[in-house]
Amino acid sequence: MKMSTKPMTRTARNRDKWRTFISQWEGSGLKPSDFCKSLGLDPKQFFYYRKALLLNPAEPAKMLPIEVSPEPDSRKASIEPLTLYLSSKVKLIIPLPCDYQVLESIFLAARGATC
Repeated sequence: MKMSTKPMTRTARNRDKWRTFISQWEGSGLKPSDFCKSLGLDPKQFFYYRKALLLNPAEPAKMLPIEVSPEPDSRKASIEPLTLYLSSKVKLIIPLPCDYQVLESIFLAARGATC
């Protein structure tokens, strides 16, 4: 079966470029103005694309694979809470042990959310 691939439009390339810049900024810890200055970006364009991509994401949030480890021996280690980083500004801390159905509800709710 052949799959047809269409070349990206200029608008799509621009959105991808700015999505990359915004992702880099989120992990940088810099103020937006300092980040733009360090890369020679126009701050007005940065704020425009940050808002545009937040309001109209081109693709749904991606689910990341989760690796499940065997339950630790409770006599040997204390159980740390589960921390999920949803973005550079949002983290979810789930105390453990936690009921399986509670975790399932959290993951199902997060599936439709965009960060």
